[in-house]
This record gives sequence, C-alpha cells and structure tokens, in this order.
Amino acid sequence: MHLKHYYTNLLFWAITFSMVNGQMRPQITGINLEIKRNGAFVQLRSTTHVNKGDITGWAADNGWFYLTIYNAVSDTNTISNTDIMFPVTAVEAINTDESTQISFQIARSIETFEFYQSSNPPEILLSMRFPVSEIEDELAEKQRSTTSPSPATKPMSLRYKRFRTALYITGTSLTFAGILEQDNKSASSWELISGLTLLFGTYVYDHYLRPKLFGES
Repeated sequence: MHLKHYYTNLLFWAITFSMVNGQMRPQITGINLEIKRNGAFVQLRSTTHVNKGDITGWAADNGWFYLTIYNAVSDTNTISNTDIMFPVTAVEAINTDESTQISFQIARSIETFEFYQSSNPPEILLSMRFPVSEIEDELAEKQRSTTSPSPATKPMSLRYKRFRTALYITGTSLTFAGILEQDNKSASSWELISGLTLLFGTYVYDHYLRPKLFGES
C-alpha cells in the first residue's frame, strides 16, 4: 500500500509539473507586418515574456528568413493565416518539443536584422533591412517604365505624324492648284475636289477615327 501510494504521488507531481511547465512556455499568438521601403517590421505577440537569449534568426539563400524561439510554442493556424504584403510572400510556423520556428518568405535580400522586446504587452519585435542598392535599382526601373515610351510605340507614332503631315501638305497643294484652275474654268477642277477630300478625310481620321481605334488622345 505504501508503494502504491508512492507511485500515485509521483505520477501526480509529474503530471502537475508537465502542466505547469507547459502553461509557462510563452505562446506566440499572432503576427503583424509593417512594410517600409527600406525594410520590414514584424511584431510577434506573446502570452508571456520571452528571454532574448532564446531568440535566434538567420536569412537563408533560398529566400526564407527563419526565426527560432526556444522554450516557446506558436499558434500555427493563426500565424499561417497572417495578412501578408509584398515583399513578404508567405509566413509559416512549426512547433517542436523544444522550440517554435516561424519562417518568412521574402522577395528581397536581408542585409541586416535586429530583435527588440516589449514587456507590456509582451512582444518580440523583429526589424529586417533590405540592401539600399536593390531599393535604388527598383526605384530607377519604375521611373524608367513610367516616363519612357516603349520602343514599339515610339517609331509607329513618329511614322504616323510624318504620314499625316504629308497628307495635309498634298491636300493643301491640290486645293490651291484647284483654286487657281477655277479662275480659268467654269467647272470645278479635279485638283480642288481631290485636295478638299484629302484634307477632310485626314482631319476626320486624325481627330475622330484614330483616337477610338488606338485609344489615343
């Protein structure tokens, strides 16, 4: 009876210790992302304070940033459904017996990163900075795409302007020639009719038909 009582107490204290220890492990309950031009700021909400020595992180060559928190667990469903925004393209969380790992897939290189902590409320703050050269290259590319016409559009526009000018010049020349001929004839000359027709047709196409066909102003 004494031996049975001993094992019963031992089992009781083992279960109690396991439950207390599990409740004391910090739980990462959610993530907020804030994207800046020069980096990303991640706010990880925790149920209790996390020791800074239990936090490690590294950026892999495969485009993922891995954050490991020892002696902690994560709400994997909530974290996996975090609202993401570019350049963060995915967030995943995996729990093990000793730690939790939260991974961020980022379409940027990580130049530096730092951890900060907040006690009230208990939070882990992760700051990741992107290389300045990549940001400058992207801004320059966006500026070129918004200010420079495409190579296929510019030659076509120039050819059309030259062709339109030639039509106006030809129509004007024929019209003046027809007017001069009109002084010597009673009937309208073919030059006058052709010139006016060419001028009118070019004007209608240039101001009404072409903008509708090609979406030009």
